Amino acid sequence: MGKHFFESDEAYQERIAREANESVIEESTGRAPSRGFFESEDHYADRISREASEQIVEDSTGRAPSQGWFESDEVYHDRIAREAHERIIADSTGHEPSQGWFESDQAYETRARKEANEHVIEILSGTTAKQRFLESEHDYRSRISLQARELRANAGTQDKSSSSSSSGVGIPSSRSGKGLIGLGAALFFFAIVIIAGHILQISHRVSEVPSRQISLLEAKQVIPGEIKKIYRALDAGDSRSLAGEVNPQLLGQSIWLDQICKPYSLRGHYIERIVELRNGVFEVRVHALFRPVEEQEDTLQFVASNGTLILQRVQHLPPEWIEEQKRNAIEVARRFINAARAGKQDLASKLTSRHLDISPLFEEGDYATRLADVNSIVELGAGVQQDEGVKIGLNITTGRRKFCGDLWHLVIDPTTSRYEVVEWEFVPIFGCYNVIGPPNREKHIDPYLAEYTLKRFGLSSNSGAGNDEAPARRVATDSP
Repeated sequence: MGKHFFESDEAYQERIAREANESVIEESTGRAPSRGFFESEDHYADRISREASEQIVEDSTGRAPSQGWFESDEVYHDRIAREAHERIIADSTGHEPSQGWFESDQAYETRARKEANEHVIEILSGTTAKQRFLESEHDYRSRISLQARELRANAGTQDKSSSSSSSGVGIPSSRSGKGLIGLGAALFFFAIVIIAGHILQISHRVSEVPSRQISLLEAKQVIPGEIKKIYRALDAGDSRSLAGEVNPQLLGQSIWLDQICKPYSLRGHYIERIVELRNGVFEVRVHALFRPVEEQEDTLQFVASNGTLILQRVQHLPPEWIEEQKRNAIEVARRFINAARAGKQDLASKLTSRHLDISPLFEEGDYATRLADVNSIVELGAGVQQDEGVKIGLNITTGRRKFCGDLWHLVIDPTTSRYEVVEWEFVPIFGCYNVIGPPNREKHIDPYLAEYTLKRFGLSSNSGAGNDEAPARRVATDSP
């Protein structure tokens, strides 16, 4: 596959993007897309770009994305393309990408697109993409975007000429077909097909037809024991003992096994929920704790096959979980700041963990003066923290009159029966200070964060936090 003799650079890029997206859809659905009789070239390119991104997200997460009621076509297209890039990064590295505290949406989307393309090039070609000497950042992104599409389109052409079947993977492109949006998350699976000659099946595309249906009730009885066995084997470095419990292709990929469990460091795990996505496919949300006190949350999918349940895929920190936790954490943070602003220490205390000291906000005059003067609260960014238990970190600015404001860093624990503020930090950043200057930067952390997490996992703690009420959870402990 190459550029035609009289084909312009622009026409070549548009053709490669279109062919790559067509390959994505055909590989994922088993049907090649076709242009409608009255459909223009631009409309067709836009449609298959969107459909390819949708298929990428669905193949990676197990859920088909949908457009919001009040979401415009343009906004939806941009969102689904961004999510596709995030999926390839997450599936390739085992970690969800996150937006920097002060990184704009546009800068984050550009970075995610570039990183996704770099992963695709490394997986499909075996080489690492590098910026050339004197090559601008924009030229570098353009070059690797085209290179990733060429690799993907060429791989699709090779796949059509063979008799092997594959699961859905893809390339999202811009609405015009000229953009630089790179490959989507599920491309990692297709790379395995090209490089290793076998494929990690996406759970909802398993071709096996179970000989006996397994109900949700049966799954809830069987899966906890299966997960306990899987964690214990992986922690002991004995993945071979899981033959028959885990999809063979998944079992052969160390990146996936390491994502579930860090060998020789597991302290415990518990299951948050088990749901049935569709007939014979069950999704399990699992919390695992590793030494010293690092929490990880994964979604495991089990597929019913011949009357048994097989672990088919793993996903770390599902995007829908992250977004839900962020929304809830932001609401709690606003309520906390508003309570402090109103001088209501009793209300603010109800939003914090038991041992977090918030007295300076109410007992020190400068805080009271500044908080009373707040006229706006703006959330700058949110991210997931895993040390001493999963937490949501928030950066928030509070505006005070013209050109005045301060920065607040709040950490929210989303795992309790009610969201709790467990850390607060005040950072004076600009404007309107008293004659004596700005107040000092101040930070307060609940000293028992690790103990709260250990207790949630059913592990003993000798701290003074022992009287705190633990959330009602079903706990499975794996370590002595």
